[in-house]
Amino acid sequence: LTLVGTLGLGTIAGAATSPVTQQMNAVAQSLLISTASAGVQSSLSTLTSDNTWDKSPILEGCKQYVVACSFGTGSKVVVIYGDSHAPMWAAAIVPALLAKGFRVDMYWMPGCPPSRIAVNTGTCTTAWRNMVESKVTAAKVKPKAVILIERSTDLTLDNGESVTASQLQASLTASIKVFSSKGS
Repeated sequence: LTLVGTLGLGTIAGAATSPVTQQMNAVAQSLLISTASAGVQSSLSTLTSDNTWDKSPILEGCKQYVVACSFGTGSKVVVIYGDSHAPMWAAAIVPALLAKGFRVDMYWMPGCPPSRIAVNTGTCTTAWRNMVESKVTAAKVKPKAVILIERSTDLTLDNGESVTASQLQASLTASIKVFSSKGS
């Protein structure tokens, strides 16, 4: 994985470090880079002209976030599931998956992370999460991947306490287990 220019996780991390340590090292090393490689600069210069995918289905058609929005007609499926960050990332993820022949189903609700944790956002309910999990796990075509997207800061529990990193990790692990236990 190349982050910027010639900076890669493998070259920074070493074999015996944890993924979190690898990420922290990569971020620390990336701060030392003052210019991007020629390949990255070239890619960045074409971003405005390379905007061929119509994002209006996400902006307009997916306002009804209780029902899945589907993109493409491929026989392979990837699910995007998350809070308001899901449609933000979808603008980059969906075109890449469509180009590879996937259909993308997206479930999202503002303020409702896919992690199985009781957050105080005013919109998030266990019933909504259960509905998404049921639709995805009961689908005739099992997703090749379920991409969980959520913010990880400033989350508050229903009791008013801040969500800790260990609570977030445990709740994300529980969400992942729901999908992986059903074949996704």
